[in-house]
Amino acid sequence: MRIELDQPPVTWGQYFLHSASSAPAAAKRYYFHKAQPGSTTTTTSCSPNLTPRQAQAAASIVSLSGGNMIAGDRLTDLDTTRLEILRKVFPSFGEAARPLDLFESDKPEIFALKVKKKFGEWIVLGLFNANEKTPVDKRIRARAPGSGSKQELCGVSFLEPKSFLANCAKVFSVRLEPASVLVLAIHEKRGVPQ
Repeated sequence: MRIELDQPPVTWGQYFLHSASSAPAAAKRYYFHKAQPGSTTTTTSCSPNLTPRQAQAAASIVSLSGGNMIAGDRLTDLDTTRLEILRKVFPSFGEAARPLDLFESDKPEIFALKVKKKFGEWIVLGLFNANEKTPVDKRIRARAPGSGSKQELCGVSFLEPKSFLANCAKVFSVRLEPASVLVLAIHEKRGVPQ
């Protein structure tokens, strides 16, 4: 099932600005993932029509949808920055992230994905700012799966190197630049390298 627009030229509006854009479409249909035969297919683009921040956000929302992903660009036309974005989001995890603000906005901007592996559990948070002109501050209450209320947590960014949030156990704030995304992995601090 295709859940988003796929009309050239690729624009920021196609991904975020309208009720039928890719991000709101993924948010409103997240519960269909694996609920019916077949799978969700989404197309990501790191097109030069998008700024690098916009390309990160577009690729991230498609990846967080959890379905099959298709790169919609001619890969030979992409610069190294945009190719690196694609390397970081492919393949998707295979599960759909839940929109945490689905009933607060027609265009949700906070997505959470619980990841469970043999070696641990964590939460992936996707925080988006669809506004093209104004930065936004978001306050997030973080809790890793299975962690107690007093357990310390830490967050690591997927997209920005050397981006680390320590001790985000209760509430932490982040500033999102216009038309951007922050994708964090929230882990329980275990006192060992992780």
